[in-house]
Amino acid sequence: MTVSWYLEDFNDESNELNNDPDIDFSTFNQRTHNIQLKVKGGKGLLRFVNQQVWGTEGVSESMIFNGHKIADAFNKYASPTEEWIYKNYYVADKITCHQRLSEYRHTIQGSRPLLKQILMSLVTFFDLLRDGIYLFTIRDLLPVNGNGDFFAIQRTGLIHDDATTESPIYDSTNSGTSFPLYLVPTQPTSMLNFKHIQQLEKSQTVGMGLTYEFYGFTNLLFDGHHRAAVAFSQKAVFPCVSIVPLSFANTDSADDIKFTPLEDFPEGEYVGKSKISDWHFLDYPTTYEIAMIIDYVAKSVKAPEEDRPVTIKMPISKGLSEEKVIWIIQGLFYTNEVDAYVRLEPLIRRFYPFDIIYRRYYSLLVNWLPQKHVQLLLMNFLIDNLSTDDELNQFVAIALAKIEE
Repeated sequence: MTVSWYLEDFNDESNELNNDPDIDFSTFNQRTHNIQLKVKGGKGLLRFVNQQVWGTEGVSESMIFNGHKIADAFNKYASPTEEWIYKNYYVADKITCHQRLSEYRHTIQGSRPLLKQILMSLVTFFDLLRDGIYLFTIRDLLPVNGNGDFFAIQRTGLIHDDATTESPIYDSTNSGTSFPLYLVPTQPTSMLNFKHIQQLEKSQTVGMGLTYEFYGFTNLLFDGHHRAAVAFSQKAVFPCVSIVPLSFANTDSADDIKFTPLEDFPEGEYVGKSKISDWHFLDYPTTYEIAMIIDYVAKSVKAPEEDRPVTIKMPISKGLSEEKVIWIIQGLFYTNEVDAYVRLEPLIRRFYPFDIIYRRYYSLLVNWLPQKHVQLLLMNFLIDNLSTDDELNQFVAIALAKIEE
């Protein structure tokens, strides 16, 4: 089995959404370049199989590992968002790939592993894949499902998760295409060892997970369930190796792209940080909210200035709907418009003194600490006792206390 690589063009500035008119929002959680990997001579143990007609309504297929079903999935022809319904079999105890990950697990425990070290430590995992072309990145994923709930809660029967959508819809229009963001467990909740989670919480290096694309925004987590649980308890993101299959055509047909043996991957390249690597969330964004943010980027960043519904100088006014205010709050935050976001604060106090608005605005504002003017806004928020939301007040207070330590 051989693995070779090709490095796609990647603009390090692209995470600053408001600086690039051609921004692809799918890079906002990306820590590394896009690396294409070509696998030849793989065992093909991990694969999607048996796509077939599902009654008169759509198609069905299964994902298997070495003969064991990981999941069955169903897609309705008439679904405007191309959502998949699936049944998870939680077969981690039958997936022997964990035996192949000892070197990888050792590598990611380092304080700052090299990208080449991570790639080389995963060769034994790549050997399980079908021959084909794969996209390899390291991304900050959310340890939740598309509804914002902890991902590792075991669910029986058919599972409906908005995050399986291939084409998120907001305001009756397509809001772009999906990218790796949410997790799907491969082990049952009963396999979580809470003492181990507590030990990891005390560790300085939690490490990262290993995922394989499932459907839409969702990714099967093959390694790292305990580490993901730690990230959730800390309201943080969870860095993961993301493997996305691109093509299973004859790998020789891809030779027009210059693939290089993996052993020749550049030395000295570290895993960087994404735009959200250091963020914490009182409420993780749902799939609907991601579609909302993508819609904001399209209408208020990419659009000509005269057509934009939001201006930086006057980002909000009286009489907007609750959802429109949240659309603006999230849009300004995720496009890193710090000054405009701060200017929202007195307008929100005056026109929209509602707990749901306060919760969204101030919980996101926490991520711009330790900027002095942000500290002052958050301190005054607590002093003025604006909100009756105890969770929000505690979240803000803890963030301020950490700055003062």
